[in-house]
Parts: sequence; structure tokens; C-alpha cells
Amino acid sequence: MTNWEQDLTINFQQTVAGNTAPKISEVRRIIMTDRPIYIFALGLTSACARYAELTFQQMGKSCSFIYDHQVIWAMDHVAAPHAIALFISNSGESEELVSLLQRIQGKNGLTSIALVNRTNSTLSALADISLTGHAQRITIDKTDYTPHFSLVLILDMLIQDCLNNISETTLPS
Repeated sequence: MTNWEQDLTINFQQTVAGNTAPKISEVRRIIMTDRPIYIFALGLTSACARYAELTFQQMGKSCSFIYDHQVIWAMDHVAAPHAIALFISNSGESEELVSLLQRIQGKNGLTSIALVNRTNSTLSALADISLTGHAQRITIDKTDYTPHFSLVLILDMLIQDCLNNISETTLPS
């Protein structure tokens, strides 16, 4: 195996091992309530957030993806009471997302979920619940190019758990 093949194999194994079925199910139970979901992500991680948004919408969830820097910096609460805020971040250290979570945490019955690629990240520590992927960091000139596949893997684990636990009659036609 090449180094990248070994890294991917290790990342996959650690991501699956670190996100057990009971933990995924705990997040699924939160996600599948009738509460609206706000997804926050920036930069390259936006592709993961868009995937989550479209998939949850296909399941009939009220879900909005917010990625605009100005909106994130200006936001001091989410519009709907008892909403779910899903923060997706490769590093879990994005200044904008950390600041937003600190501002909105606990307001109006909000439940926060962090989906990150770094154990012990700030977002993970601040969120009510966290799912953590594993990936070897790749930084070039202060830009983070760490692979995102483990975030997609966790999203797929969560989505499959959602689909396995809803009946066909609850899916939109």
C-alpha cells in the first residue's frame, strides 16, 4: 500500500470505531424530531454541509444551510425555537463557527451538534454532542487540505441510521 492508502484505511477504521452505533443513534434521535435544522459550515467543508442539507430535506426535514460569512458573524440566535444547529468543520477550530456557537449556545432551547475531524477541538468541546472523524492533517501555507471523506462517512452513517429507523410512509413521496 502507498502512504495515502494506509492513511485512508486507518482514517476509515478510526472514524467507524469512534462513532459507535449508540452514538450515531443518539444523534439520529435528535435529528429526526420535528425540530428545524440549521447547518453551518465554511470553505471546503461546505460541500459536506450541502450534502447533509439536501439529504435531510429529502427525508422531509426542515433544514437550512448557512455559509455566508456576514450572516454567521451577525447572527446572535437562530430563528426557530428548539432548533438544532449542526456545525460541520474539518478542524473544529474555525473562528467564525466557534464564535457563533458561543453566541447562540443554549438560546431558545437550541441543541448543538458538532461534526469535526479533530478530537478535542473547540467546536467539539462546546457542542451538546459531537461526532468526530479521523484524518491526517494536511496544511500548505496555512491552508487546511485535510481530507473530508471521514466527515462524509459520518454523515452517511447518520443518514443510513435515519433511513433504517423511519417507515416508508414518513418519507416524502
